[in-house]
Amino acid sequence: MTLFAALAALLIATPFALAVALWDLRLLIIPNWLTGAAAAVFLGFVFLTLPLETALWRLAGAALVLTLGFALYLSGALGGGDAKTAAAFTPMIAPGDAGVALVFLAASALIWLAVISLLRLTPLGGGTWAVWSARGRFPYGVALATALLAYLTLVAYHASLRGTIPP
Repeated sequence: MTLFAALAALLIATPFALAVALWDLRLLIIPNWLTGAAAAVFLGFVFLTLPLETALWRLAGAALVLTLGFALYLSGALGGGDAKTAAAFTPMIAPGDAGVALVFLAASALIWLAVISLLRLTPLGGGTWAVWSARGRFPYGVALATALLAYLTLVAYHASLRGTIPP
């Protein structure tokens, strides 16, 4: 992937990631239209910028994430919107970088859990958004969005150092 493609990926993903984070914080819901739009745009970007075989592997990865997410949803461990969003975001991640992306996801989830928990103890935590009153529920879309943007920023940075990066 060229530096231009890496920066384009970051630019394209940012509005979707921010929208997911804000919707999830405000309502603890990620709307299907937002997830569907992100999936369509991200898959379109992947199929336009990467070789067909690479794009198909990323599509297969998204299908795997959707399957695992659905299983977690059925077990009550993950919200349905979070499962769909994780699958929609997956095409933007190179399969070889899945481990790095999962580390970013775990770190961002822990950071956001701490931040939200601490803010609930302050006057800021008394707002009208669902995140402040929903005890026992976590807006995982915030962690997904943060992890995606952190990953794409790292990809763009790496591309700027080398000129190109592997797909």
